[in-house]
Amino acid sequence: MALGVFGVVLQILMRIHALIGKEGVALLTE
Repeated sequence: MALGVFGVVLQILMRIHALIGKEGVALLTE
């Protein structure tokens, strides 16, 4: 069950990363 939750969280993070794009990465690595 924990793996399922982790999978959902991973998908959400991937979606956020796709939406934010390079600008978000620049802010995180700033």
